[in-house]
Amino acid sequence: MNEISRRRFLQGMSVTAAAGSSLVPGLVFGADNKILRTSYEAQFKSLDPGFMFGSSEMMIQLSCLPVLAKPTPGGERTWGPSYFVTKLEYLDDTSIAFALRPDLKWSNGFGQVTTEDVQYSFDRGKNGEWDVKWQPFEGVEIIDSLNGVIKLKYPFAPVWTTVLTNGIGCIVCKKAVEAMGGRFDTEIPAVCGPYYFTNFRSE
Repeated sequence: MNEISRRRFLQGMSVTAAAGSSLVPGLVFGADNKILRTSYEAQFKSLDPGFMFGSSEMMIQLSCLPVLAKPTPGGERTWGPSYFVTKLEYLDDTSIAFALRPDLKWSNGFGQVTTEDVQYSFDRGKNGEWDVKWQPFEGVEIIDSLNGVIKLKYPFAPVWTTVLTNGIGCIVCKKAVEAMGGRFDTEIPAVCGPYYFTNFRSE
């Protein structure tokens, strides 16, 4: 991939994200726990997890979108269940069971966060610009609206750090993204996280 040609360096890009839910931010905090402002020297073109450029988008994605796992500091265990799940565990070497919290709601009236959203997000990832990271994934088996099983093609322990705790592993709302034509850029169509994304400014 010609990643270097996709870089657009502009000065003074800033993002404002306003608090929009009762979820406790696990990775990023605003100065007063209500407003988070971030700025970058490199302008990003997409907040879409399947089609983002790199690490500059991740702070916003992880503040506005659900993930199944989160990093844990210290010790041998480098990951753990995120706020958004009530269960995340290996069934065997290639099967990871998860259960979503029942009280998770998408913004803009798109309803509950479901396993269909997880399946849709992971399928998009496998066919997006970060497809190489998704090579170990077979798919997501839907048990019901809150329970599912991630299927791997082969045992792959780094999946936690390369995808599941990463920006590319963020869950998007299937209905909202499809209403946008299947992709979005710098405006997230539906969020469910510590913050709502409210303002993007390029200078």
